Amino acid sequence: MSNTLLKVASGILLIAVAAMIAFGVYREKQIRTDLQQREAALTDSQTIDENTTADELSKLGEGAAANIPALAAGIIGDVPTLETIPKVDAFPWRDALANRLYSNARSRRCGMLIPGLPVRSGLQHREGRLTTIGRIPAISISLELDESAKDKMPRITQVQTENYLAKHRLVIEPILYHDRRGTVYFGTDCRAAFFEKDRPLVTVKSEAMIDQSVGNFLALGLFQDQGECDGRTLIMSFRYAQSDPTLTGLDAAKKTTECLILHLRPDATPDNPIFDVFATTEGRQQIHQLVRSSNLLTDPTTSIRAGVRFDRFVMMGLYPASPVVTDVRLNTDRTMPSAKAQLLMRQGPADDRPGLQDILDDFAGYVADDSIDARLLETFSN
Repeated sequence: MSNTLLKVASGILLIAVAAMIAFGVYREKQIRTDLQQREAALTDSQTIDENTTADELSKLGEGAAANIPALAAGIIGDVPTLETIPKVDAFPWRDALANRLYSNARSRRCGMLIPGLPVRSGLQHREGRLTTIGRIPAISISLELDESAKDKMPRITQVQTENYLAKHRLVIEPILYHDRRGTVYFGTDCRAAFFEKDRPLVTVKSEAMIDQSVGNFLALGLFQDQGECDGRTLIMSFRYAQSDPTLTGLDAAKKTTECLILHLRPDATPDNPIFDVFATTEGRQQIHQLVRSSNLLTDPTTSIRAGVRFDRFVMMGLYPASPVVTDVRLNTDRTMPSAKAQLLMRQGPADDRPGLQDILDDFAGYVADDSIDARLLETFSN
């Protein structure tokens, strides 16, 4: 009798799983058809390739974006003034400050855009008025399976997960504003756009594992120097489990907090809100200026390549869950030791010392200054 019940229960379970898979395929086809229709409306019969500029691509979505409510487009509420946006008084060079700022900023997580929206919003400029300029792609991210995690996954799950990750891209998009005088500034609102890399116009539905990964990106606040803030520098942070092959057990994965620095150039305008992106590594011991792409959405090389593993599997052990970022690789243009930046801001006559924003404005020049490196070595030697 028990064997019969077991067989019946197994049969019902298999039918249920098959029905779920069939429904999933059906829904995916429906969603894909809808997205293809939206994409066709956005592209308006225009061709997109790696040579399409960011400005051209953004304009493709302007007509459709104008008909989408601000809430759905990822831009919520009134335009914040510079005075009301959270600030950071000092860059978090040390772990204690980095961890405290990260904990305090948990309410400012990067939010995922809903499916079917333009990946890049159209830009707005309204003279004499507080205005939301729009969402602007800052960092592109590709996810890859951690090599050490592959052996722990069922083969079919590994293949499907690798195909899914390779097929999609993620872009982090800060929201920019301008005041009545036309001064451009960052806010702490940030969105993430998830899309198929071969269809870079329209967002698609992301799996829960992607949403969890995006939740690790937080906006700490606008950098202010001695109480003065012009809104040109937004400091963000993300946390991941840095793997150490020389260690085992719980010690093999150390939580590391890194920073992203989005820095508006001095000549940024509402019509051309251009900014540079910097990222730290080694527990904020190195500052890297990331390569500036002509179009993040179509560039095959992403700003960040992140390795992930999964600490849990659901749906009879076939569906990955609880993702953990284990490795981060940057597409770097140039690098400066954090110690060098700190030395620059501390040594010499007070009137001659650059601030953090001065260093970011002329990052290449400070990186190339060998005399500063010599002073740094001399200081560390004493």
